[in-house]
Amino acid sequence: MTLLLKLKHWQIFIILLLASFMSRFTWVGNEFLNTVLNLIGTLLYMIWYFAIGLEITERLPKKVELPKTLFIINGFVVICSFVTLAMFFDGSFESNGLLGFIWVVYFMYALFQFFFYPAKALNSNELEKEAGFGDYFGDFFLMLFWPIGIWWIQPRLNKIAENID
Repeated sequence: MTLLLKLKHWQIFIILLLASFMSRFTWVGNEFLNTVLNLIGTLLYMIWYFAIGLEITERLPKKVELPKTLFIINGFVVICSFVTLAMFFDGSFESNGLLGFIWVVYFMYALFQFFFYPAKALNSNELEKEAGFGDYFGDFFLMLFWPIGIWWIQPRLNKIAENID
């Protein structure tokens, strides 16, 4: 996973761009290929966030502790939910029941935490103390809008990777 920290911003951009295209690819008449490409694209896209969240947490200064258990659980919830939606619900989910509502509410919480955690870990690493909400709020939006944000986030990850060696 350290490799993801060492890749340049343009390399990550190309990988995530290909993943985005794969997740939206449609070949009329070949549903199996569409599902496989959709799953691979979605997983590639999500793995970047998951990997940097875990990797940066491992590189935090000793006085900073960010619990990563909830991030790991929510990461699996988000990834498994996207995979389930792609495989069984053709990308959309409809439910009028209470269980569906509870799942959607928790999924939205897990999705936001999935993007907030790497931003907080990145800022905590740079500040060498636990980052406050105002410190990492901007990076949250940079991670959320990856085509733009990758050009600012990845060079900062490269600096952290340089300190690893």
